Amino acid sequence: MDHTETKFVQDEVEGGAVHLNSANRIRNKTLRRAQVRKDKRQKNKLKKAERKKRKDAGLPKNVPKTIDNMREKDDTMLVDMDEEDQLELNLELERDELSSYFQRTYEPKVLITFSDNPHQKCRIFGRELTRVIPNSVSLYRNRSGVKKMVKSAIDKGFTDIIVINEDRYQPNGMLVIHLPDGPTAHFRLSNVKLTPELKVC
Repeated sequence: MDHTETKFVQDEVEGGAVHLNSANRIRNKTLRRAQVRKDKRQKNKLKKAERKKRKDAGLPKNVPKTIDNMREKDDTMLVDMDEEDQLELNLELERDELSSYFQRTYEPKVLITFSDNPHQKCRIFGRELTRVIPNSVSLYRNRSGVKKMVKSAIDKGFTDIIVINEDRYQPNGMLVIHLPDGPTAHFRLSNVKLTPELKVC
């Protein structure tokens, strides 16, 4: 580091404006790292002094910005409701098509099935899902359509169906159908790893 570079760094520090990228001009790696550490220490000192100055002046502490205190008020948020609004909300919740699901008035029973002629990886993935999802069964669909499968599953008392799709021998999508009236969701799968393929850390 030559004399001009040293002077440049010193001027910046003495001026009170510490720039952490001031070390970029230094070509020597060791000196550059030392300068960065020095700049950081200087910056922390300035912050500490500023904090102390604010405290001595009796100024209030800076309130950190969080998701809660930065949230804008929304008309749909229910806060401090009167009896009439509470009654209306209860009626709406009773009429909600998923209310039985959230109230847990029934035990979920899940059917896991595949696209036609599933390959080995897809079948193993379905089997592993049965271990993860409680009260689930993995069955082949035997070329039956989704509508026919839904009717059959409702008759057998299933509450949900998961259909695993595959492309080029790899699971690439998952169709989740809530019975009897829906909703239905499609999830895309990528880079599916089976249990034996996972690396032990």
